[in-house]
Amino acid sequence: MWWRQLAALWFKELRTLYRDPFLLLAIIWFFTAEIYIAGTGIRLELNKAPMGVVMEESSAPAREWLAAFHRPWFDVQGSVLDMQTGQALLDSGKLMQVVDLPPRLDEALWRGQPVAIQVFMDGSNVTLGSLMASYTQQIHARYNTEQMLEKLHRSAAQPLPVPQVDNRVRLRFNENNEDSWFMSVTELFMVITVLGMLLPAALAVREKERGTIEQLLVTPLDTTQIMLAKIFAVILVILLGVTISLFCVIVPLIGAPLRGDLGLFYASVALYAFSICGVGLFIATLARNLGQVMLLTFMLILPMLLLSGAWTPPEAMPAWERALMAFTPLYHFNIIGNSILFKAATLAELKTHLLALAAIGLVLFSFGAWRFRRQFAV
Repeated sequence: MWWRQLAALWFKELRTLYRDPFLLLAIIWFFTAEIYIAGTGIRLELNKAPMGVVMEESSAPAREWLAAFHRPWFDVQGSVLDMQTGQALLDSGKLMQVVDLPPRLDEALWRGQPVAIQVFMDGSNVTLGSLMASYTQQIHARYNTEQMLEKLHRSAAQPLPVPQVDNRVRLRFNENNEDSWFMSVTELFMVITVLGMLLPAALAVREKERGTIEQLLVTPLDTTQIMLAKIFAVILVILLGVTISLFCVIVPLIGAPLRGDLGLFYASVALYAFSICGVGLFIATLARNLGQVMLLTFMLILPMLLLSGAWTPPEAMPAWERALMAFTPLYHFNIIGNSILFKAATLAELKTHLLALAAIGLVLFSFGAWRFRRQFAV
């Protein structure tokens, strides 16, 4: 009898979601267009950075040096009249980098004299500025090495063997370093987090707004059934949304692989959704309308995203923030999800993070359920 009542409530919650155009549209958007936009629109590497050159004479070494600044990283717009004009273009945002090549560059290189090349960069965006500086330094180092070897061979009577270290880098799990793989999966995890908080709170608050919560109070149903029906409905919706995202967006459109055990991945998604729904129950006890639900959801989710380790590696954070990350469910789920999908990690390899996620989820759900029951008791 108890389970039949729970099943009836579960179907009621699913029908409520189906009949709510706002929530239904939000679910469809988040699991499709949002994933695709994040996967294709956000780049973590330098891409066609506009660059200008102040060059008084077009010598062969200058052209050879400039040829290294090519697409897809740089987009050389052409020559700039002088450095004052280049500075104005930097200030206006039309250029991100201006290079000032000295005159008689070829003569200085032929004589073995040091040459000073000024490079001005737009550092307002720290990430792009750091990437431009790093790429430019690599180009300088490679060009200097080539010039040194060429001069050495010219001065020697016969070719000399030059000891060199051949640096051969092999990327595992993402061989071509595709940003879209990481961004689409990271966005999927964020969507699960947002909807895991938003949907159970929205379902409860909508009943408050429509007055149906009072009708449930006079029925023989207990608060556990009411609460679990909402949670199970949200978990089912999230699992269906994850399936659509994986097999309709991430794999066919973005091209990311699915290397791990999907059964383990879906079980991890269900565990994480169950954990985060506890926060949604807590939000439902505080909010009086859907607007307050959305405000509280985004207020709580921002610290979770910042401490998830997706945007900033834990090693780059202060010690106290790294300590807080261990208590953030999204941090553990981010490691679990990426390890399963890209690294084909097994249950034994992820048991530490799975146990931590289960423990955090138990605490969050217990607190949310306690608040939910307490409100019904009043």
